[in-house]
Amino acid sequence: MRLKPLSALTFLAACSTGSSDGSPIQPSLPAVAGVQSTLSVSMPEVDRTEFGLVLNDARGELTPVISHRTLNNVAQDYSGAIVASGLHIDNGDNLHVDVDGRRVGDRVLEAGYDYSWVGENIAEGYQTSAGVVRAWMNSTTHREVILAPQAEDFGIGRTDDTWVLILGTER
Repeated sequence: MRLKPLSALTFLAACSTGSSDGSPIQPSLPAVAGVQSTLSVSMPEVDRTEFGLVLNDARGELTPVISHRTLNNVAQDYSGAIVASGLHIDNGDNLHVDVDGRRVGDRVLEAGYDYSWVGENIAEGYQTSAGVVRAWMNSTTHREVILAPQAEDFGIGRTDDTWVLILGTER
């Protein structure tokens, strides 16, 4: 499926849709929509560890990013909120902006992560860490977030087949 980048903001943000095989679909322009919710189904730590290995392998020679509890919590909460909202990338919904108009920078600051840089990727339709990272790496906008040399921390959240990746650097 072809990945649909939905936004490039002051911080980096991107979305994608796909299936486990990562085949492309046509990109389209997003509508501005979003959601905030407290729904969260925790991603097991073993899955976060596996995701970190896949992510750092994709980053290659760059300094490895480290799993960060606050970013994991924000990413997990937001993946649950997206699923609860019924909004979808395929519908052109801009999942980077919640119903209160907050973006990833607002969400992580509110959670206590004082960032100097932050980026976000969102995807739907992938079943594995390897599948979603491969799809993100095949998209210029998503790849830019993953390969940001200034990134030090990451958080990953997954609810059903909706993934939220947050990369950041604290001040």
